[in-house]
Amino acid sequence: MRVLLTFSVLFIGLVKTYAQQPFTRAHGGFGYDFGAEVVQLPNQNFLVVGTSSSFDDTLSSQILLYEADSFGLEQWRKTIGGRFADVAESMVESADGNYLIAGYTETVENSYQVYALKVNQFGDTVWTRNYGGSGWDFCKQVIGLSDGGFALVGQTFSEGAGNGDFYLVRIDSEGDTLWTKTFGGSDEDGAESIAEAIDGGFFLAGYTMSFGAGKKDMYVVRTDSEGDTLWTRTFGGVEDDICLAVAATADGGYVLGGGTYNNTQGELDPILRKEGGVQQWVRTEVKQGDDYILDLIVEPGTQNVTAVGQISEGTFGESDGRILRYGADGVWNGVAKTHGSQGEEHFVDVKLTADNGYIMVGTTDGYLNRFDDVWLVKADNSGLSGVFSGIDEVELNGRKLNVRFAPNPSSLESSFLIDGFDLIQEQYGNQLTLLVFNSVGQQVLNTSVNGNQERIDLSNLSSGIHYYQLIAESSVLTTGKLVKID
Repeated sequence: MRVLLTFSVLFIGLVKTYAQQPFTRAHGGFGYDFGAEVVQLPNQNFLVVGTSSSFDDTLSSQILLYEADSFGLEQWRKTIGGRFADVAESMVESADGNYLIAGYTETVENSYQVYALKVNQFGDTVWTRNYGGSGWDFCKQVIGLSDGGFALVGQTFSEGAGNGDFYLVRIDSEGDTLWTKTFGGSDEDGAESIAEAIDGGFFLAGYTMSFGAGKKDMYVVRTDSEGDTLWTRTFGGVEDDICLAVAATADGGYVLGGGTYNNTQGELDPILRKEGGVQQWVRTEVKQGDDYILDLIVEPGTQNVTAVGQISEGTFGESDGRILRYGADGVWNGVAKTHGSQGEEHFVDVKLTADNGYIMVGTTDGYLNRFDDVWLVKADNSGLSGVFSGIDEVELNGRKLNVRFAPNPSSLESSFLIDGFDLIQEQYGNQLTLLVFNSVGQQVLNTSVNGNQERIDLSNLSSGIHYYQLIAESSVLTTGKLVKID
């Protein structure tokens, strides 16, 4: 999630650069859906992973995986999981062209293990593995390595010295464990992020309550390629400091991102810290409310540091997603943009794209006025994105086609109208389906759509606010609101 792999960077450098259209999209259903990570595919589309409770009857969370095209439109969607909770935290491209999803799984009720799932670019499963012991074990991030294997980092309550420790698991390309390591003291410690150093070792970053100056401090463990400790560092004051992201720099140093309570009493302020290498610097902002960095990348070549996260007093709503960019010297170089709706948003992942822009993923509850959705934003190199689209319209080859109920509000019957129905049918075929959900996410209507004006019987719907989805096979083309009145 928080580093760019060498082979991904090489791929981006070899692709002919062209400008992609910025967009803002929300994907999900009528349960809770959270974004975790996004990668750009060789066809320039985007593979997005997260966690969902919208698309299965188990009433438990599942891993959500889907492909979005260059306009941000969903092409296909899969959910993966069992009877209990499955959560995706990270995804990375592997050396063989497949993708490893990592997070944790509830093996029996209220017992968790690290979970790794290897899939191809179409979402088909190659293999799955669990790692951990009889306690709780979590993975927060995975990175791919040049030998085809992976390093997973998180927190373990099954092993180690205390009540939660850093947990590092090294596996081969088939998911078999090569070795595991734990790091920490007698109190709680947890790793959030990992980066590969230029010598093949690792920077592990998170928080510690066992060491340092305060309640929680940023905690960095530097290891060699076999996971043996070279040194450790803590950063922080008397109040809490949290580290959520780390990335390695070309000069042998590293950058940390997170938040600190040591600048403003009772409030969390974002912080970026460059340590090691040629230059060291710290950048914090004092703002009202809780603001923090959730992910960062060090851009190849320029060594610019680009970070994303949350700003609570944003431009648009209760909280917004934010992107910031600093130069290698820690000097702000012109990018500080907020994105959002009237609700709550935050970004958890950022990547460079083939056109030298950014793709960001996070979570929103504002755009579609329902529970949380995966939030996918494509921005240009200045951090600017397109306006949100996808409500009451279908975007087809850059053209927006209106979709709506009329009249709306309505009582017993309403027409479902689609402009450009023939164009949509030509693109997606004849299998267009209209689903209607009530305000708590229960499906109350399922009907096929066969023309540009379908009469829909609403007599069995209760009064109040409803939501609809127009679906072609497994792709959600658009969503919107329907109000039923007595």
